[in-house]
Amino acid sequence: MSFNRIYTIEGIGPDTLQVLDITDNAITSIAPLRALKGLSELYTADNPLTTLKPMRYLRTLQYADISNTTAKGISWIRKTPFEGLTVDAEQFKTSTVYRLMARGVMIALADS
Repeated sequence: MSFNRIYTIEGIGPDTLQVLDITDNAITSIAPLRALKGLSELYTADNPLTTLKPMRYLRTLQYADISNTTAKGISWIRKTPFEGLTVDAEQFKTSTVYRLMARGVMIALADS
């Protein structure tokens, strides 16, 4: 679904979906993804997202690329069971990212 000028992501399924790549679209909300209980990888880079908070409900999420989104505030991420996370330079400077690194989460810095 990446690189398709998608604006909304309503009715995505099945709930057993494990990997979703919505990179480089025009998506502003990922709230409908809360229903994807089996999602383990999510790629949201380069979208004008207003918030990433719906990701906190994805209990099986192990990797996410949140780089180059317009969403602010990622402090809630430290409570998620990530194994890997890709962020941009602005997100990388946050204390949340430092806490994740201290916990052993693999952090990648996206190219701008």
